[in-house]
Amino acid sequence: MQLTAKHKVATPVNWKQGDDVIIIPAVSNEEAQQKYPEGWKTLKPYLRVRQAAEVKAVLCSSLTPYQTGGLRRGPPGLI
Repeated sequence: MQLTAKHKVATPVNWKQGDDVIIIPAVSNEEAQQKYPEGWKTLKPYLRVRQAAEVKAVLCSSLTPYQTGGLRRGPPGLI
């Protein structure tokens, strides 16, 4: 949810770190142009995707081990 709140993007159910993210439909093309001047790829008028490079730091710091799809093994704090 932090990803959506901070960056106005969402991830598909099978998303893995480094995959493209979806710009949420509530973001207009004008707002998206201001927020993501490097651009995006339009798959459908309501489906726009972009690279997740800018949100990588947020993902690493804000998701629990469960949300990262098992990237961490063991208790929190251990990698």
